[in-house]
Amino acid sequence: MRWIYLSAFRSIDGSVQKYRVDREDESPSLTVSTAAEPDAKYEIAYTRTDDGRLVFHASLKNDTIVATVRRVDESKFVLVSRGFHWINETPFNN
Repeated sequence: MRWIYLSAFRSIDGSVQKYRVDREDESPSLTVSTAAEPDAKYEIAYTRTDDGRLVFHASLKNDTIVATVRRVDESKFVLVSRGFHWINETPFNN
């Protein structure tokens, strides 16, 4: 099965970059292209380590990019563990 993800990221300066990510099932790589340059495709390979991290490897022009990510336990997020409140009697960070 082929998966296609469309994503958009807003930069600090307010500009928006749109991306398309293609992935085939069982494939250890992603193909990324931008809306501005749909014919320029970038391959990102990934591996899963024994401790559950994902390591991404990519080449962009003359640079090599290696990024390691780990899953964060969602139950540790403040809005999940503490709950959301429209009005607080006291500030949370006191």
